[in-house]
Amino acid sequence: MTDKLLLEGKIVSSAKDLTFPNLTEYIESLHSLKEIEDKYVSALRKEGTIYHRLYANKLIEYQQAVRNFDNLFLLESDFLKLKRHLFELKETEEIALPISLTKRRKNFIGLNEKIRLTLLKALDNPYDKTASLSQILDTLGFRIIIGNRNNGSQDEQNSVDTCYLILNAVIMFFIDLGYTPVELNFNKEDFNHADHPDVVLPSNTATVLPGFKLYVKDYVKYPKKNGYQSLHVVFKTDTGLSFEIQIRTHAMHYRAEFEKANHDGYNYEKYKSVKIIFDPLKTNIMGYKAILDSNKKLIIMDQIGLTSSDIADPFNVIF
Repeated sequence: MTDKLLLEGKIVSSAKDLTFPNLTEYIESLHSLKEIEDKYVSALRKEGTIYHRLYANKLIEYQQAVRNFDNLFLLESDFLKLKRHLFELKETEEIALPISLTKRRKNFIGLNEKIRLTLLKALDNPYDKTASLSQILDTLGFRIIIGNRNNGSQDEQNSVDTCYLILNAVIMFFIDLGYTPVELNFNKEDFNHADHPDVVLPSNTATVLPGFKLYVKDYVKYPKKNGYQSLHVVFKTDTGLSFEIQIRTHAMHYRAEFEKANHDGYNYEKYKSVKIIFDPLKTNIMGYKAILDSNKKLIIMDQIGLTSSDIADPFNVIF
């Protein structure tokens, strides 16, 4: 287990003593994402510590996942099947709420920051099961967002409860396709409802089916301290491909992306060294382009997963 390796290999005294090669230099001097990945893996291995080697191994795992076109084509096909399944579910369960379905791949910078953050947290808390590289399973994923009747930013009980109906149906759907759900480490945080009056908790009748509870991070019933809510479930195939499904309401999504429920804020503030900052205008990588428009606004067009893209996701489905 990664946690045991990190504990036994503890050769730096604290998180503040763990540093990484400067990824920005590779981004601004090389000309392809593959070259950046390969060179950076090599640089990590030269550092020699268990932390850097595990970091390198996680990047290699990422490379193998996104370069295995058979796996990606399979996931693409099942994405379309999921779209049809949700459409049929809306009819059979008489769900009148709009549903948004998207698929995404974690961008390269975000992945690196998450690996760094996990290593630093594991160093500070080696017995924390959530601080494990084995728990980074969201490189590929689907996101299902349930809207409100009035399309407002405030949750309704019906939309919150519908998250569970869809979750249970989606788990059964992927099991029937031959996928295996992954048992997840889930720590309930000390959430104070009085600090987040806009958060709506599920009713007593809305719940994860008993047989599925080990496979679900239920942040809807047990929100994070900052008010973050979402349902997370991860699946693996026999080929080693893993992907995460997140289910949330429109209001939960808005809080997570743009307000105080942004779940990375606290950790990134505590571990500032994980932030990878580079000048987008200095990059010269095939499939990536950054320009300033006439109003000096930065426009990024990214097809390689280096950073977040302004390009609309053509697979976003609302029905």
